[in-house]
Amino acid sequence: MNRNVTEKSKGAGIFEETARTEKWSFMPKMTYAFSNRVRGGVSFEVGKTKNKLIGDSSIQELALDVNISIRGN
Repeated sequence: MNRNVTEKSKGAGIFEETARTEKWSFMPKMTYAFSNRVRGGVSFEVGKTKNKLIGDSSIQELALDVNISIRGN
């Protein structure tokens, strides 16, 4: 979870909010070793971003990764 607020001073200790962004996300990740040279993983991220200036957006992301170890004898 993350929140960022920008304010502008109007003088005499009075502030006006000019921008606000709020974001939350959840990303579980699973890794697996297929052999001693091949490893991989998968992760999925879901979340939401609220922005005062540009509106709301959703996060839905799927990631796959594979690592292959290449080495000589």
